[in-house]
Amino acid sequence: MIQLLSHIKTYALLRAEYYKLKAVEKLSDVFSTFFSFLILVLLAMFTILFIGLALGFYLNYCFNSVYMGFVITAGFYVLFFILLSSFTNQLVKKPIMNMIIKAIFKNEEQQ
Repeated sequence: MIQLLSHIKTYALLRAEYYKLKAVEKLSDVFSTFFSFLILVLLAMFTILFIGLALGFYLNYCFNSVYMGFVITAGFYVLFFILLSSFTNQLVKKPIMNMIIKAIFKNEEQQ
């Protein structure tokens, strides 16, 4: 009887350790996915920034103006922001949620 209780206790401890390791694995997968996504977003932001600056300088040259190119470029950014904010749920929120859900449940699909 004592041996059975010892085995049950060992089994419970091993199961708790197993679930703790599974949780750590899933959290590390989610965080690594999040940080890689964050790095991609930062790179995209810098790319858009420099493309916007180049477009502003080019339009300044085309219009022979000191500020008109930057005003037009800022108008494009405002229009883009309005469109993005009106479609935030479909373009931003749902894809990020799906990416996190896939990262969490990735191992269950493989087994």
